Amino acid sequence: MECILREEVKLTAAKGRVLNKVFGKTGAKVETEDMIAVFARYSPEYGVMESHYHETEYMYVIDAKDAVVSYGDTLEDMDRKRTLKKGDILRPHEGEWHRFDFTSSDGFVDFLNFFAVPESHVVTDE
Repeated sequence: MECILREEVKLTAAKGRVLNKVFGKTGAKVETEDMIAVFARYSPEYGVMESHYHETEYMYVIDAKDAVVSYGDTLEDMDRKRTLKKGDILRPHEGEWHRFDFTSSDGFVDFLNFFAVPESHVVTDE
């Protein structure tokens, strides 16, 4: 059995977030061919997150403060919103656009993300 401690996993910066890549193919602590798992912290201090979509993602909210997810079927139609709180589980539909926003400068959302694919293919508006 492996027990992976978040603080033992290298921190990687990305637009609007920082990641600890636990399982996966590229740059993960444990290389695997069947899934991806990352700890992710989104916050205004890391910049503005891009709206995006990808395949088969599950997100468990470890903790959150003043965090909102905006989502929709297209980039132009992300008019649905939901406030996030500790213990929530999100499952965007495949191809559903989403973005995390904050109602305060010290807002954040801390996730454990799982992707049921060996490589995550992210589509952004850029």
